[in-house]
Parts: sequence; structure tokens; C-alpha cells
Amino acid sequence: MHGIVLAALMAVDMAAPRLSFMRLKEISAACNSQSDRACTIFREIRLQCNCVKSPEGWRLRSQAQATPYIYTISTSFISHENLHITDMHMSLDALVKNADARAFPSSEACVRYARELVVQFPDAVREFQRETVRLRDVRPLD
Repeated sequence: MHGIVLAALMAVDMAAPRLSFMRLKEISAACNSQSDRACTIFREIRLQCNCVKSPEGWRLRSQAQATPYIYTISTSFISHENLHITDMHMSLDALVKNADARAFPSSEACVRYARELVVQFPDAVREFQRETVRLRDVRPLD
């Protein structure tokens, strides 16, 4: 008996976090002066887009990839940093699913949109990073 195995391309390929424990005097430099306790920096961030023919026209099949690097002075901050990773994963997933939901009348229109999306991707990632910091780290004034 022969079978065909189909593997669904995950919308977001978030690598396992790389964890580094730092000394108190090193953490600020590792975190680009954004924290003196812990931070998560996303590296190897990529967006790959392919246009494929579908019954509705042409569609994107996209995948975002990122590798989170956690820098911390203590294990007590890891769960908080994992929340930032979850936020980024959800934001990237929404971006990819939104892009992949669109149909295009031609291959050229799809490729044009894919190129625009790739160009705009770094700005979107920076905004996702700002949003998770606002959500998780900024405390309201008393």
C-alpha cells in the first residue's frame, strides 16, 4: 500500500528560544539599554512568500520565521519573556494569515503584493515588538 504524506506549512516557524544568563553589569548592553533584568530579542526574522494558483485566482503561501534570544539575569524572568515570544508569534501569524487570505487576478498582481509585503515586513516586526513591550512592560503611572 502506498500513501501520500502531506505536510502543512506552518504560518510561523518560531524557533526554540536561545537562553543566555548574564551578569547584572552585562544585561543592559545585551538588551540595547532597554532593560536591566531581562529581554527578548528576535533575530533571523524572515518572511517568505510564494504565489500559487488556486480555484479563486492566485494566492500567497507565506511563512514567517524568527528566533527569539532571551537574555536574563535570573530564571524568574523567563516566563515573562515567554509572553513576549507568544505575542510575537500571534502577531506574525495574524500577518501571514491575513496576507494568505487574499486572492489575486493574476500571478503578476500576486507577486507585486508579495514584494510589497516583504518590503514592509521589517516595519511590521518593529511595530509588533513595540506593541508587546507596551502590553507587557509599560506600567501605568500611579
